[in-house]
Amino acid sequence: MNNLVLRTLTGVLFVAALVGGTVYSPVTFTALFGLITALTLWEFTGIVNNHAGANVNRLITTAAGTYLFFAFAGFCGDFTPSRAFVPYLLSLMYLLIEELYLQHKDPLRNWAFAFAAQVYIALGFAMLNVLAFRYDAVTGQTAFEWIFPLSVFIFLLRFIVAATARYPKQFALTGAAHLGNIFVEELRTLFPYNPGSLHFFDNQESSRSRCPSSCCR
Repeated sequence: MNNLVLRTLTGVLFVAALVGGTVYSPVTFTALFGLITALTLWEFTGIVNNHAGANVNRLITTAAGTYLFFAFAGFCGDFTPSRAFVPYLLSLMYLLIEELYLQHKDPLRNWAFAFAAQVYIALGFAMLNVLAFRYDAVTGQTAFEWIFPLSVFIFLLRFIVAATARYPKQFALTGAAHLGNIFVEELRTLFPYNPGSLHFFDNQESSRSRCPSSCCR
C-alpha cells in the first residue's frame, strides 16, 4: 500500500507540473517538454545499453533528440527558419558515421536503437509543437493553443485511471504492462471490431457477379 500511495502522490505532482507548465505560457511548455524529452531519451538509451546488448551513444542521441524538440518548437512558433533542422541532420549523420570507425560488436543494433529513440521518443514529443502552435491565416500570426497538447494527455490519463481502478495491486507493481493491456481493451470499447464488416465489399462483388450486366450498370 505504501508503494501505491507513493506512486499516486508522485503521479499527482507530475500531472500538476504537466498541466501548469502547459497552460501557463509557451515558454514553460517548451522548457517542460524539452526536459521531459531529454530525460526520456537518456533513460531509454541507458535501458537498451544495459539490457538489450546495444552500445548507443547516449550523449549524442539525447542531445540530438532534445534539439529536434526545440527545433520544432522554434519552427512551429515562427521563431526560427527551417534551416534550424540542419544541425539535427548533421547529428544523425554523425551517429551513422561513428559506428563505421568504433568497431562495435553489433553496429546495426546500435543504429536501430539510436534511430528508434529519435522516432519513438524525440519525434513523438516534437509533434506536440505542431498541436500547440497554430498559424492564423487571417491575422498572419502564430498563437499558442495549450488545449490541444493537453487534450492528448487527458486522453491518455483516462487509461491510467482505468488501469489503476481495475488492477490496483498489479498496477502498483507493474503499471506499464497493465496500462498497455487496458489501453488495448479501452480502444476495443471505443472502436468495436465487427468481423462481418470486412466482408461487405466481398458481398458487393459477389452480388454483382450474380446479377445481369444490365441491372448492375
